[in-house]
Amino acid sequence: MWRFMAIGYAVTLLVVGVVGWLLYVGSSPNLPPLPPKPPDKPILVVESMDPALDPPPLVSLPDLSKVDRRLIEPKGLVKPRYCLLVFGPQAKTRVWIVEDGKKLYVDRNANGDLTDDGEACTPTERRESMTIGENGKAGPYREWTYLPGDLIPDDLSGKHTALQLVCWQEGTEPVQYKVSVWVGGVTLQYAGWGPLFADSRDAAAVVHFGGPVLAKPLRGSTIRLGGEHQELHFCLGTPGLGSHSFAFVGLETVPSAVRPVAQVAWPTEAGLLKESFVLVRRC
Repeated sequence: MWRFMAIGYAVTLLVVGVVGWLLYVGSSPNLPPLPPKPPDKPILVVESMDPALDPPPLVSLPDLSKVDRRLIEPKGLVKPRYCLLVFGPQAKTRVWIVEDGKKLYVDRNANGDLTDDGEACTPTERRESMTIGENGKAGPYREWTYLPGDLIPDDLSGKHTALQLVCWQEGTEPVQYKVSVWVGGVTLQYAGWGPLFADSRDAAAVVHFGGPVLAKPLRGSTIRLGGEHQELHFCLGTPGLGSHSFAFVGLETVPSAVRPVAQVAWPTEAGLLKESFVLVRRC
């Protein structure tokens, strides 16, 4: 996440300057050796906070509503819930993850068949405790984690490592999820922090990993005239389809040399005055 501070009113704020990241995403020195060039390289898409002032995108986003949702399911499922992960700039590689009770099925080879050997796993970590809910009352808190491991698609599009699904529930509230994976073994992306699974394949959210990357405001979208301290926060990631489906890019995988640039358009009597600011603070 990048932080931007200023005084005034921003008609639009455009984050650019990540083009240098497109050619190569390096691995951190404290991680195991990884392929020199990942098969799914992040591709920058320019996004403005004012749709009326949007420039044409550098790369078009695929239409995730047209993704193939066919799937061969195991027999005997009781109450399955579905989420679809897609990989690559055009979202051609599909990996279904299906939770049924406390068992998770993962289409590790991305062939649309969950009946293959080794597709099912159970939680490797469980935790239960009491917590204070938003209503101020104490209630149970449950957390469990699946570690399916690596994905090796049959389409030879490249290996994705360390897939993880963390699930938690407070009282009787809906279960919340966070799914993460190292795309191409190099770029960490994650999505969720909310109800991510659906009761049917047709209603399932689509999370797009390894796709075009754009800037997204996290908190605040305008800077108002005045002397108070103000901040805008931005992240990088890829839009998905459905609630909580935005695939954030982990900052630890973005090279330190990457410095996004915020372009602010200020309203004046003579028209818009544009200024650019390099975003150097990460948080």
